[in-house]
Amino acid sequence: MLAGTASTAFGAGIPGDNTPWWAGQDDGLYLSPGAASLLASCPARLPEPWSKLVPDPQSQRPLAILARQVATPNYETLWFVRLARRQGWQTLILEHRSDRFTVNNATKCDLGRPRVVAGRSRDGRVITQRHKLLDATAAEGRRLDELRTQSGEGLIDYHHRKLRQVLGADTPAIADMSEAVESWNQGPSAYYVEFFRRLTGPVALFEDFVVDERTARFFGRVVQPAFEQVLSEGQRPQIIKLTPGPQMSSSLWSSYPASIVGD
Repeated sequence: MLAGTASTAFGAGIPGDNTPWWAGQDDGLYLSPGAASLLASCPARLPEPWSKLVPDPQSQRPLAILARQVATPNYETLWFVRLARRQGWQTLILEHRSDRFTVNNATKCDLGRPRVVAGRSRDGRVITQRHKLLDATAAEGRRLDELRTQSGEGLIDYHHRKLRQVLGADTPAIADMSEAVESWNQGPSAYYVEFFRRLTGPVALFEDFVVDERTARFFGRVVQPAFEQVLSEGQRPQIIKLTPGPQMSSSLWSSYPASIVGD
């Protein structure tokens, strides 16, 4: 546990400027850059359950975790792998495969209709095109691990295959949240507490919790109380900010390289 490495006060926009009310709400969660570097430089064996979820459990390299519905090769994932590998971390993506698809969630829509970067316009703007994998209306309300692409391949299998195709030997380990957190099916308020308790030793979550109003409300209702509960127990969950700036709120962050198109 690294204590005292960042303020636990949660920020807010400055009255009178154009800063959104939710900007900075999650600032108090993240380790300082110095603490993150120190953590990355301290060799240690992974505790369970993490040691069971990586290819080399005997490695003394720290473990960087990204938690998403599905491990997929969008630019956010590629950034995570690059950042973690550059600092010597092992990488793991935790999935929520039993989560349900809905057209009301942009992240889930992108899994069914990835936005692929096709090039740039004459004035330098990035051009993206949708790549339809499934019928979103027919998929509404179904579990992600039940969905199939138009070619008959499992949707999750498709994204895993493309991830391996793009990253090759740098592909992160992949596991379902149920393999790491026993309370995963008891709702976010329960499993976030257990998950945060497991972010200790050589293990850290790479994340951007607040990127818009929707995520800010979820943060205030679920994430912040879970963090503060674990903090009150004498442990600081080890969380490192994933992105350095405004990329996290850009639609391009959830876009894909053109190499995913085909087969």
